Amino acid sequence: MHKNPVKFRFIIGSRTCATKQIAKKLVQILKLISRILKRYCNKVRFYTGIERYWIVDNNEVVLDSMESINKKASARNIETYDFSTLYTKIPLQDLKDKLKRTVEKAFKGGNNQYIRVTKEDARWHHCKRDDTFSKEDIFKMIDIIVDNSFFRFGNRVFRQSIGIPMGIDPAPQMANLYHHYYESTFMVTLTKENFGMAKKFNNTRRYIDDLVTLNNDGHLQANVRRIYPEELKLNKENENNKVATFLDIEASIQDGRFHTKTYDKREAFEIVNYPDLSGNIPAQPAYGVYTSQIIRYAKICSHTEDLVNRIMQLPKKLVGKGFTREKLKITLRNCLKKHRWIASKHQIDHRLSDGWLFGQ
Repeated sequence: MHKNPVKFRFIIGSRTCATKQIAKKLVQILKLISRILKRYCNKVRFYTGIERYWIVDNNEVVLDSMESINKKASARNIETYDFSTLYTKIPLQDLKDKLKRTVEKAFKGGNNQYIRVTKEDARWHHCKRDDTFSKEDIFKMIDIIVDNSFFRFGNRVFRQSIGIPMGIDPAPQMANLYHHYYESTFMVTLTKENFGMAKKFNNTRRYIDDLVTLNNDGHLQANVRRIYPEELKLNKENENNKVATFLDIEASIQDGRFHTKTYDKREAFEIVNYPDLSGNIPAQPAYGVYTSQIIRYAKICSHTEDLVNRIMQLPKKLVGKGFTREKLKITLRNCLKKHRWIASKHQIDHRLSDGWLFGQ
């Protein structure tokens, strides 16, 4: 809905699919593989100063990078990109090949050659059991999921012949690791060719199909075709390299510093969100939504004015969903008392917080 013109996408559902159990196990396995690769890349950065792992799960790493740059007042540019063909154009044979190479890399050098999968997670294990999987088992699981993606649309059945079906359980993990293979391979090559340029990619981060790079000076855009295969179309999102949005962050550069505030692309249209207390839900835990949002706002906003504006806007929505003004005031007050860093960062007194609500 936030696209102009509005775009459409098809999401498949697989709750009763024959491959559902394998898909769920593969999710846990690929998450473990990602953690192993991140740990390895962290060691590489410690010894070489070069970042090879661009994958992030949230905005924290990006905010930390901005804060680090701000300490030196050296913010120069910010660029954001979006993959228009992240899922739809990946060749299946290349996808399987790169995933298997990535899994192979994670297995190298360790004493444990099996992965045990439970309902909660996956862990390394030293011997074969009914609930463990070897490297070869994981290769077969990848083949089964990729080669047997059938779905029904109306009264017709289709087989996915190119790209990852959006909706299968391991789709995000597959996409992440597939991209990581190309990104890390590029960084290995670039480090050997031009160490100084490689360091300019240290503040590059990707959340699924959204990518941001700080102080990169245009090197990512110049090397897109060296990094990713031609099937992956990477589009630059921001025209002005001093202003950009990434995830829920809106950032601008002024006087060598990043200035941030919250951003939500869904505000361009009306959506239904937040708990409604007229429903059959416990009232007390629902107020935790307000607490979590206050903390999120405080982390992102670099100016107190933006923080206060956000804190004032949300209660207006919540009151319409059955929340009471008095309990919202108490929630805000308790949040600021418990999380003292908010008052410290924004130079505020929690005793003034009552006046922030409802424009008082």
